[in-house]
Amino acid sequence: MAPGEPAPAQPAPAQPAAAQPAAAITLPSVLPVRRRTVTQDVINAWAELSGDHNPLHVDPDWARTTRYGRTIAHGFMSLSVLSAAVEEWLGGAWPDGSTMEAKFVAPVFADDELRTEGKVTAREELSSPVPATLLRCELRCLAYGPDATSDSTDASTGGRVVIAADAGIVLPPAVQLTQPDQADPNPSDTEKGAAQ
Repeated sequence: MAPGEPAPAQPAPAQPAAAQPAAAITLPSVLPVRRRTVTQDVINAWAELSGDHNPLHVDPDWARTTRYGRTIAHGFMSLSVLSAAVEEWLGGAWPDGSTMEAKFVAPVFADDELRTEGKVTAREELSSPVPATLLRCELRCLAYGPDATSDSTDASTGGRVVIAADAGIVLPPAVQLTQPDQADPNPSDTEKGAAQ
């Protein structure tokens, strides 16, 4: 710009966009089943990641001398599978303010298949500190394998309940829940293989 020339016109400052109401979130009232097979290699990898090298998890010879007779998976590894199932259902990370209380009911052994299940049991509309919907959920992680029968076996599914949990999921208001289809809660071996 040469001296004496007028300054070019400045664009008008951008106006903030009007606040849009949050889009309605639609979720099924029953969480999808998530399946994972636990092998000794998976248990060993979790031990490396966590630093928990308890011989009950990583030393098959030592574990044979225990009441379990073989290695067992780390409890938090199974819990992470359950947590991931919730994230899959939500389509993203656990929202701030959400909670889960879990009880470790039975061990998970190498070569067990873990299956998660869950359902919304209650809904509460919150107004403070900001409007939100609280979904109360019952969650379970079941193990299927050679030791499927135990005190924690669920008669309806044939799996050992290894984790029982209650969760409170905090979401924006206006969450819509859909009812489940009449799905088979205990899929065939063909469906199991396809899901892995």
